[in-house]
Amino acid sequence: MARIGLDARMLDRTGIGTYLTELLPRLPGQLNAQEQLVVFGSAADRDRLRAQLRPADEVQTVSPRIYGPEEQITLKRAYARARLDLLHAPHYNQPINSTPRMVLTINDLIPLVFPRLPGNAATKAYNRLLLKRAVHRAARLIVPSAHTGRDLVERLGVKPERIVMIPDAAGPQFSPQRDPTAERSWLTRLGISDPYLLYLGQWKPYKNVPLLIDAFKDLVRDGRALQLVIGGRDDPRYREVSAAARDERIRLTGWLPVIALPHLIRAAAAFVLPSLYEGFGLPVLEAMACGTPVVCSRVTSLPEVAGDAAQYWEPASGRAGLVEAIRAALQPDTARRLRDLGLAQAARFSWDETAQRTVEVYRSLLS
Repeated sequence: MARIGLDARMLDRTGIGTYLTELLPRLPGQLNAQEQLVVFGSAADRDRLRAQLRPADEVQTVSPRIYGPEEQITLKRAYARARLDLLHAPHYNQPINSTPRMVLTINDLIPLVFPRLPGNAATKAYNRLLLKRAVHRAARLIVPSAHTGRDLVERLGVKPERIVMIPDAAGPQFSPQRDPTAERSWLTRLGISDPYLLYLGQWKPYKNVPLLIDAFKDLVRDGRALQLVIGGRDDPRYREVSAAARDERIRLTGWLPVIALPHLIRAAAAFVLPSLYEGFGLPVLEAMACGTPVVCSRVTSLPEVAGDAAQYWEPASGRAGLVEAIRAALQPDTARRLRDLGLAQAARFSWDETAQRTVEVYRSLLS
């Protein structure tokens, strides 16, 4: 019996939590009777995790603070007690040494690419240490894009044969099937009016939200009836974004429940992601799966994800170029074309295939 561990402690986090939410329930159907899944999660998630597993699989409760130094002791002991043959870690916050043979998913190298992001210097240095140690100790590295794979090779000297590219996908809740009653309920609750542009994500500098705000103001200078909706948790460190709330045409929604996202995306005139760096860019794929026109940067992983189905913005063209890209996507003929291309592009990605290929990675190391 091969015992395969999965660290699911970050189930409720954005990004990694989405990966776990979609991957975990699909793994039992890919594993055979001689492969046992041992899932590590918080006490609060225990019942939720148990419901997604087979009777022979296990859930073990571990609750060290995420990124806290106690992870080094608590996880090391939990993995040793579980007698694992293989561990799949969806993030780099793992014991620096003495873990089982490990498969590590790396979505991006943001701590290395943007070392000057706001935050405690010691915490950032610790995270960079964890990232580097985990990458160099992992037997296999799963990445969602060729771009992240190249980053590992160029920035950390990883041998390409250790890297396996397995892309993410839009979940089944992201579909073009509209529910006008639910859409209107969410728009009313959040003070959003049609038509609107939608951005979902963090406010960190590389996400380029201030530029989006400036481009939007240029776009509506001629009196165009349009609103900009910025969804995601407020971050007081970025006052330029917070200050945008003074403009009645801009809505900062704060944190949004997962159930609201498909409705807000479907009702949007366009989804805009002017980011300067992505490891994958899942919101782009989710918007396409909903049939919403997408405007995004032609940088890093985004062309891999969006293919020919996005209205691209070239960062070198600056604010004026972003205005023109959004304006183009709002044209009825272009919007219809982007919708059709986007639906076809999103359909090329599948969480079922992601789970199947992930189990193939496990077996390549267990054989």
